[in-house]
Formats: sequence, C-alpha cells, structure tokens
Amino acid sequence: MGTIAELFALAWKHHQAGDLFQAELLYRHVVQADPRHADAWCFLGAACQAQGKLAEAEANFRRAVQLTPCHPSAQNCLGIMLAQQGKLDEAATCFIQLIDCQTNDADAHNNLGLVRAQQGRHEEAVASFQRALALQPNFPAARENLAMALQRYQSGGEPAPGRASPGDRAVGEEAKALSRQGVELARAGRFDAAKTCFEQGLRLQPDNVDLHNNLGSLLANQRLFDEAIAQYQEAVRIYPGFSEGHYNLGIVLAKQGRRQEAQAAYREALRLCPDHLDAQNNLGNLHKEMGEFPQALACYEKALRCAPEHPGTRFNRALALLVQGDFDRGLPEYEWRWRTDEFPPCAFRQPRWDGSTLTPPIQPPANASKEAGRTILLHAEQGLGDTIQFIRYAPLVRQRVGRVIVQCQAPLVRLLSTVRGIDKVVGRGSPLTGFDLQAPLASLPGLFHTTPATIPAAVPYVHAETQLADCWRRHLATMPGVKVGIAWQGSPTFRDDRLRSIPLAKFEPLTKVAGVQLINLQKGPGTEQLRCVAGRFPVVDFGDRMDEAHGAFMDTAAIMKSLDLVITSDSAVAHLAGALAVPVWVALPLAPDWRWLLHRTDSPWYPTMRLFRQRQLGDWDEVFRRIVEELKAQLQVTRSSLSKPTPDKAQPATQN
Repeated sequence: MGTIAELFALAWKHHQAGDLFQAELLYRHVVQADPRHADAWCFLGAACQAQGKLAEAEANFRRAVQLTPCHPSAQNCLGIMLAQQGKLDEAATCFIQLIDCQTNDADAHNNLGLVRAQQGRHEEAVASFQRALALQPNFPAARENLAMALQRYQSGGEPAPGRASPGDRAVGEEAKALSRQGVELARAGRFDAAKTCFEQGLRLQPDNVDLHNNLGSLLANQRLFDEAIAQYQEAVRIYPGFSEGHYNLGIVLAKQGRRQEAQAAYREALRLCPDHLDAQNNLGNLHKEMGEFPQALACYEKALRCAPEHPGTRFNRALALLVQGDFDRGLPEYEWRWRTDEFPPCAFRQPRWDGSTLTPPIQPPANASKEAGRTILLHAEQGLGDTIQFIRYAPLVRQRVGRVIVQCQAPLVRLLSTVRGIDKVVGRGSPLTGFDLQAPLASLPGLFHTTPATIPAAVPYVHAETQLADCWRRHLATMPGVKVGIAWQGSPTFRDDRLRSIPLAKFEPLTKVAGVQLINLQKGPGTEQLRCVAGRFPVVDFGDRMDEAHGAFMDTAAIMKSLDLVITSDSAVAHLAGALAVPVWVALPLAPDWRWLLHRTDSPWYPTMRLFRQRQLGDWDEVFRRIVEELKAQLQVTRSSLSKPTPDKAQPATQN
C-alpha cells in the first residue's frame, strides 16, 4: 500500500479535497503502521473533528501532544476544542505549554487571551492580546480582542483601581461602535471625521482606554505630538498595564527628541510585555542615537530571540555591528536590508553575482573586443554618497567578471564615467540589456569580504574633467585667502538626516579665522539657509554657475581640486571630496553612519579625510570649536596647503 510517507501524503491530499472519510481511513493506516507518528495523530484528530466525532478528535490530539509536547498544531487544536467544551483551565494549559515551546507564536497568545477573557481574568487577557500584537502587529483579530478585553476590564467584574464603573452596557457598546467607526475613517484618510468619532466616544465613556489610544495614534500621524502624548498618558493612567499605550507614548516622545522619557516608556512596555518586538527594536534605536552601541546591539539580540527572522531587527543589528568595526558579522547581516520595507526588491531577473572569479579569464587583452568575457551590471541602490563610496570596487569586479556596466542615479552618470574599470554608465530609468549577472553596489564590500584593514582605499578614483578644473582654477586664483568649501545638508529623505545635517549658522566661527574664505558647495535642499546668514557672515556662492551647464557634481569636483580644504556634514559632498583625494574634514553626529566607525579621527575609506565627532548629542558648537582650533593650528604651520591626516587605528572618544 506504499510507504508510511506516501500513505500520509495521500491522506493529506484527500483531506485537502474534502474527502474526510477516506482521509480518516488513511490516517488510521499510518498510525497503525507507526504509532509514534505525531503528525498523523494530529491530522486524524482534525479529520474526526470536522466530522463531528469530538471525543475521538480530542483523544487523537491528546495522543499527538503526548508524543510531541511542543507540537504546535496539536496543542493549538486541543486547546481550541477544550475551550469550546468549556474546559477553560485545561485549554489555558495547552496554550501556555505551546507558548513555553514557541514564545513567538502570536496565535497561541491570542487564543490564551480568549480563554482568559472567558474566565473573567480580563487583565491577563489584555496582556495576552498585547503580546500577540507585539509579535504580529498586523493581526486584526488580536487587535479587536484587545479592544474588547480593555472594555470588559473597565466595565466588568474587575474595574480599574480607583475608577468608577460606567455600569451602562448600552453606553459601552455605543462607545465601542464609535471607536470602530473612527478607525475605519482614519484608514480611509478621513481624519477629521475619525477624530470626531473618537471624541464622541470619549464623551460617552471618558475612561475608554481604546478610544484614548486610537485618538492618540490619529493625532500622532498628524504630527500633533503634544496632543497625542496627552491621550497616551491618559490611557496608561486609566490602565497602567496597557503595554501598547506605553509603547505608543515612547514613539511620540522619541519623535520630539525626549529620548530619556521615550526609553522609560519602552522599558515599561517591555516590562508588561517582554515579547514586544517593536518596543525592543525602538529601544535599541534610541541607544544607537545616543551613541550607546553595545546597549543597542543587546536590544536587537533580545528582539531576535523572539523573532529570529525579523528583517528590520536583522538590519538594525547589521548596522550596530558594522559601526563597531565587526565587518565579518555585519556585512552578511547587511543583506537583510532587501527584506525590509526601506529597500524595494531587486527588479533584475539576472542572477546575483556571488563574488567568485569567472572563466574564461576576465581581464581581456588590450586588443580584445569590449564584449570579451562576461558582463555584469552594478546598480546603485541608496544615496548619491553611497554610490560614490562603493564605485571604488568596479575595477576589482572587472578583474573577476569581465565587462562592467553601472546603473546609477542620473546626476552621477558623467562623474562615474571617469572611474577606471567601468565600460559603460547608464542613468537609472534608461533601457538596460546585454548583461549576464548583477550586483548591488552596497553589497560589494561583503562580496569581497572587506574588513576595516582591507578596504580598497587608493584615491583618487573619480576625477574632475581637466578643462573644467583648469577653468575653475583660474577663476579661484583671483580670490584671496585660504579657500574652504563648505556643505551642511544631506538628503532630507535619509532616515537619520535630522542627526547628521548641520544648520549653516554653525559654520560662522570659521569666518573668524583670519584669511579664511568660505565657498558654498551645497546644492538643492539647504541652500535656502544662505539667505538667513547673508547679513551675519560671507559665503561665496556661485549659484547657477555651478553644476548647471556641465552636469551635476562636475563643477563641484572641479572647484574642489582648487580648494585648500572642504569642511562638510556627512553627505555626498564628503564622499566626493574623499574620492577626489581632496583634503576634507567631516563633522559627524554622536551616532554616525556605520561607514565612519567609532572613535577614529581618520577614515579607512578616504586617506585625505579627517573626522570631527560630537561628544554630546546635538552639540555642533563644540565640534566647530575644535575644527576652528585645528584650522588655526594648520594655518600657523603653512599658509599654502593644509596637512593630510595620519591614519590612527583607534583614537579615544575624547579625540576629534
């Protein structure tokens, strides 16, 4: 009659087709042949249950659990059956045992919550539903169950301490209906109508935790943070055990820069609901912003114990590892970015290159056609600065693969055409054909097993056009003094831009250094700040003459070659100056992007770069005091050029 595996597969096929009688018969053959086949006992129970044979179904589920106590389907099915029969204590035991085996099983937490609610243990029911939502935020049934449990907690047999029970079931039902209606209106983008619903509900039932929470979320989405905080604080005052309320409060406090208070809110959410994945993640992110990277990494590790495959947490852990210089572990983890919402899936059908050397030999002789060897597409995926940084790998890729095509942001096409080892540069959106393999640019460090000690750092690897550079050299030669190019604003779409970009006004102390002339290198967002400082200190601005006629970054690169120094925030300008081998000083926030590592005054990516780091979160004034002191010291040594940094492998945090 076939092997046990074949019998089981055939039984499952009948089960799926709805032929329960034949499925039951075949499952019985399986368990007769192999009495320890827990899956067969479980599915036999399901077939019996579907046919109304409840006693047999329960016995079969119990047999499966006896054989495999951590069998999720058997424990879950048995628990549901027991709950349906009113055997609530036994049902709760099933779900608790399942949670002990699989702490990240959102369904088990939700089911346990339903049992606790039936037992009248509403506070425990709330905690279970909160854990389910912490593990699976998009779980509509758990969210609905949580709202009902909160209502019962407040108006049922266990009123919140110190609060009067409304005692009016009709009022409670109307408030609940208004809450539901408000949520639907908010989802449809009808925010004013949603707010009206929530406020009407609260007039009926002022102590409704769910309504306060929903109104808080609506206000937070409208960036009315003070009002949102008031709603969340009221929710957790009414019911201190409401972990989701503490978590939401933490989010808004963090957005206001109230990091210590936000940390306290996240910790309270985690005390109440230790499996709250997002609270653990956000607490880690706060530690990261405050420069506490070991603590951030510990938070991400705790979150991954609940959900080992969570993409956002894996990506956050990658960044925490990389900034601490652990490239061996961090670069493989960095590939998890493709599973997050921040990075859209790769659209190319061609296979991803694995870093191996391909045959036939890839470095063609000088007289070979351009089509010799294989062809790979290297494609930009992140910001302009990232593209400039990682394009350094193109010659190394060419040695292993063959012909190299680069797809990049349209503004960089002309600049990247100056890079050695690239056969063709194509702007994003232009047609692409004729390549065998593809690789994202930011994956190249991992493919080459890069460490901080092995970064390919030969500069320059991008070049200013000679004629354009000569033109700007002649023009700048007419200007007196030490010429310092400045840029202050990165891309506003970058998630941590609020930490890295610097108000232009902070550059004013540089103008107090005798002989220094500031030259604007900023384009696009941030240039509006020039009007604000026009009456305070001078900045030479070439306006439309820069990068308009000759293409993005081309005039900027040419100007940089005639400057004595560039001083900039962490932006594409910093990468361009470093790639051109121009002396560049970069002012960094307390929690820098991973590529700048920690505690160093030099960068292993760019030999002509120096790094000046914040010592306190948000304190740019102290950073610029050190920059001014160093600039004065350099000018005392020589008035004609600025010295380049000597790489130091690890400087204390009290250094620049």
